[in-house]
Amino acid sequence: MVFTVPRGCAGLLSSVKLDGREMLQPEQTPELFIRVRRRGEGGCDEERLYRSYGAEQGFAAQVEEQGPCRAIIKLTGTHVAEDGSTFAPYTVRLYAYAGEAAIHIAHTFIYDGEPQRDMISALGVRLPIAIDSPREYRYGGNIKPATHSYANRCDEWQMVWRQGELYQDSSTHYRFDKRIYPNKPPVKIEEGQRCDGWVDLSDDEVGLQVVIRHMWQNYPKSLMMDYEDRSVTAYLWPSRHQPLDLQWYSDVAYGLCYECPGCSEQSGLPRLPTANAHGISKTHELLLHFHRQETDEESLRRCALAFDDRPVLCALPERYAETRVLGRLRHHDPDLFPAAEERFVEQAEYILQEQSLRGWYGMIDYGDIVHSYNPDIHQWTSDEGGYGWLNTEFQPDQWLWYTFVRTGRYDFFRLAEAMARHTTDIDMLHTGPWKGFGCRHGVQHWSDGDREIRISMPGGRRLHYLLTGDERTRDAIELAVSHYQTMNGRIDTRATLSAALFGYFVAWEITGADKYRSMVENITDIFCDLHPAGAPYEMCEVDLSTGRGQALHDSGVIYGGMFKVFGGLQVLLELAELEVIPALDDMLLSYADYCLLPPERRSQLEKWEATAGQYHQFTTLRLNSFAYLKTGEAKYLQAVEETFVEPGVEFAPAPWDESVKLLARSVAGQQMSARERPSW
Repeated sequence: MVFTVPRGCAGLLSSVKLDGREMLQPEQTPELFIRVRRRGEGGCDEERLYRSYGAEQGFAAQVEEQGPCRAIIKLTGTHVAEDGSTFAPYTVRLYAYAGEAAIHIAHTFIYDGEPQRDMISALGVRLPIAIDSPREYRYGGNIKPATHSYANRCDEWQMVWRQGELYQDSSTHYRFDKRIYPNKPPVKIEEGQRCDGWVDLSDDEVGLQVVIRHMWQNYPKSLMMDYEDRSVTAYLWPSRHQPLDLQWYSDVAYGLCYECPGCSEQSGLPRLPTANAHGISKTHELLLHFHRQETDEESLRRCALAFDDRPVLCALPERYAETRVLGRLRHHDPDLFPAAEERFVEQAEYILQEQSLRGWYGMIDYGDIVHSYNPDIHQWTSDEGGYGWLNTEFQPDQWLWYTFVRTGRYDFFRLAEAMARHTTDIDMLHTGPWKGFGCRHGVQHWSDGDREIRISMPGGRRLHYLLTGDERTRDAIELAVSHYQTMNGRIDTRATLSAALFGYFVAWEITGADKYRSMVENITDIFCDLHPAGAPYEMCEVDLSTGRGQALHDSGVIYGGMFKVFGGLQVLLELAELEVIPALDDMLLSYADYCLLPPERRSQLEKWEATAGQYHQFTTLRLNSFAYLKTGEAKYLQAVEETFVEPGVEFAPAPWDESVKLLARSVAGQQMSARERPSW
């Protein structure tokens, strides 16, 4: 297979030849498209089609990687309408592998519309193929290895089914329909739960198989085969589905639920106009498999399943621990730590169960989990403001990656991979006024008005990139790091400065550039300027283009939880392992002593008195471990051991099905009602 990509205009491909035969129709090339429905006055909506083909505005094509086994071509541009208006910038990567007659596509688009007005009614990739007289459609449905359905028969007097469509409308339902005319209703041929996510259109000699990776998990999706047009269209948002509506679920902010503005006095005020879904993105992966007709159905199915659930090269958990590339950790060892290891695995398995049980799927939601659980009614608090979708609050992405690294379990990898995709695309903003920022947890992923760089901090993406080399994840890391360098002035050290430090640490780790090492050292100096009690100061004055700055001694000390669970303490501990900043050990030992102070003493020093003792045991576990390894002092070991005395999380079997777990008690205790929450 040989394919050609045009440099001068935004056609996806200009030629694909299989054993010398051209596979694309003359004067037609594959294209990206997006159809937008804009809410009009008086209920009259306007629809506009934006396409990539022929659009030269901002288009660029470059060879990103070339080698004996793999080549990558990166295309960037935007969708353009006939009147020249633009919508949804895109990045498309084409991957080709030696010995494989297929093109892997990573398709990312950025939503840059007005969420209160612009809905997406269709999104996809159209692929015209040069074939003659196809006789049947093939697709991954209920009948294995493939379902056959006629497009036309040999006899002239029989009907011709112009279109066949595999449509996954939810995570538990698909159907395959056929149409004789586009303007006539479809006829259902087959119905089931979860399709295999592929279709094939072929003639007597050649064919094209198109696969959408994780099709049912990222519903709605459809794959349309058109016999008359001789094309396959991968609908990443099907035109037959209701439009994708990204406006707020409510136009007011609920302060008691801390959906920003975060105090009860401001509850019910209009939302910040720019704090919306503008700037979110979505990445899909597709496979274009060009083949000879003699390729049998079993081979097609294996090809689709291998793409949907592709192999990943990884090391043994013992090897990850041995290298210390990801810091000091121990591989999963139930013989040595039976109770602790059982708890660690059980909690991750519980999230796997809940993802399936609660249906945490869909194009916007897949990969995320909900913030809090109410054990009284055994429901997640999806509809309680800041207790909605978790996004990256408390770094669940890092938790899942470390769980995989320590156990080597396949299902934990897939769970972490899905969260890495989601947090990169949906929880981080890629254009607009909040470019480079992230959105905190809310009923919708963007409905909380809080925009901070702690949400875009690349801690979890770092592990995804180091373990897979994923180019889209690296794009997001580079975007975050470049944005951080534009910030300066008075910022908080506990989360914002910590996010910048972690970002520069990851950039230094990936590139080896002295520039980032200098930034890391400069910011670490700010953390090492300690309050007499032994804790870093709450605020600092800093220029993040260099990392130079100073702690503000009149600002109080860092309140524990945010610094410990949003990456600040973690990255300082990893830096200490590298032994490149001499003063860091003393700083961390001082902070460990501070964290061992009685809560009432810390309450006198910390700004946030209502939460002065919160998260103490679990969030200082790694700090106390570090301090014990450095000093051998019994007080640190005692603090580590006390962490495991409390069970933290307790599960109980569901009365209707003992294989289903219910959360009986969580580490945070009873869920507070809105009236009981402090007025932040």
